[in-house]
Amino acid sequence: VRNWRPGDCFDPEGLAGSKKLKRLFGDQKVEMEERLRVPLLVSEGQILWVVGMRRSRHALPNIDTGKILVLKLLEGG
Repeated sequence: VRNWRPGDCFDPEGLAGSKKLKRLFGDQKVEMEERLRVPLLVSEGQILWVVGMRRSRHALPNIDTGKILVLKLLEGG
Protein backbone atom coordinates (compact mmCIF):
# COMPACT_ATOMS: atom_id res chain seq x y z
CA VAL A 1 0.00 0.00 0.00
CA ARG A 2 1.38 3.39 -0.95
CA ASN A 3 0.34 6.89 -1.96
CA TRP A 4 0.00 8.47 -5.40
CA ARG A 5 3.15 9.55 -7.20
CA PRO A 6 3.29 11.86 -10.21
CA GLY A 7 3.24 9.80 -13.42
CA ASP A 8 1.30 6.86 -11.92
CA CYS A 9 -0.90 4.96 -14.40
CA PHE A 10 -3.19 1.99 -14.04
CA ASP A 11 -5.50 -0.18 -16.13
CA PRO A 12 -9.03 0.51 -14.86
CA GLU A 13 -11.76 -2.11 -14.97
CA GLY A 14 -14.02 -1.44 -17.95
CA LEU A 15 -11.42 0.38 -20.07
CA ALA A 16 -9.23 -1.16 -22.76
CA GLY A 17 -6.16 1.00 -22.10
CA SER A 18 -4.40 2.64 -19.22
CA LYS A 19 -5.27 5.87 -17.45
CA LYS A 20 -3.08 8.29 -15.54
CA LEU A 21 -4.11 8.73 -11.93
CA LYS A 22 -3.78 12.47 -12.38
CA ARG A 23 -6.59 12.28 -14.95
CA LEU A 24 -8.72 9.97 -12.78
CA PHE A 25 -8.36 12.36 -9.85
CA GLY A 26 -9.20 15.31 -12.11
CA ASP A 27 -12.29 13.55 -13.49
CA GLN A 28 -13.42 12.80 -9.93
CA LYS A 29 -12.60 16.37 -8.81
CA VAL A 30 -10.18 15.18 -6.11
CA GLU A 31 -8.14 18.09 -4.73
CA MET A 32 -4.33 17.81 -4.61
CA GLU A 33 -4.27 17.56 -0.81
CA GLU A 34 -6.74 14.65 -0.90
CA ARG A 35 -4.85 12.87 -3.71
CA LEU A 36 -1.91 12.41 -1.37
CA ARG A 37 -4.19 10.62 1.13
CA VAL A 38 -5.78 8.12 -1.27
CA PRO A 39 -4.16 4.72 -0.65
CA LEU A 40 -3.15 2.58 -3.62
CA LEU A 41 -2.91 -1.19 -3.47
CA VAL A 42 0.12 -2.16 -5.55
CA SER A 43 1.59 -5.54 -6.46
CA GLU A 44 4.87 -5.91 -8.30
CA GLY A 45 4.72 -2.24 -9.33
CA GLN A 46 1.21 -2.50 -10.78
CA ILE A 47 -1.66 -0.52 -9.22
CA LEU A 48 -4.49 -2.95 -8.51
CA TRP A 49 -6.86 -0.68 -6.62
CA VAL A 50 -7.27 3.06 -6.15
CA VAL A 51 -8.97 2.63 -2.79
CA GLY A 52 -12.48 4.00 -2.71
CA MET A 53 -12.48 4.87 -6.41
CA ARG A 54 -11.56 2.25 -9.04
CA ARG A 55 -9.93 -1.12 -9.32
CA SER A 56 -7.71 -2.47 -12.03
CA ARG A 57 -8.90 -4.99 -14.56
CA HIS A 58 -5.91 -7.06 -13.40
CA ALA A 59 -7.47 -7.48 -9.94
CA LEU A 60 -10.72 -9.14 -11.02
CA PRO A 61 -11.50 -12.67 -9.88
CA ASN A 62 -12.12 -15.27 -12.60
CA ILE A 63 -12.66 -19.01 -12.97
CA ASP A 64 -8.97 -19.69 -12.27
CA THR A 65 -8.85 -17.62 -9.08
CA GLY A 66 -7.86 -19.91 -6.22
CA LYS A 67 -7.92 -17.55 -3.27
CA ILE A 68 -9.37 -14.09 -2.72
CA LEU A 69 -7.94 -11.51 -0.34
CA VAL A 70 -10.64 -9.32 1.19
CA LEU A 71 -9.48 -5.88 2.33
CA LYS A 72 -11.48 -3.37 4.32
CA LEU A 73 -10.58 0.30 4.65
CA LEU A 74 -10.88 1.56 8.19
CA GLU A 75 -11.01 5.32 8.39
CA GLY A 76 -9.77 7.05 11.52
CA GLY A 77 -11.65 9.98 12.92
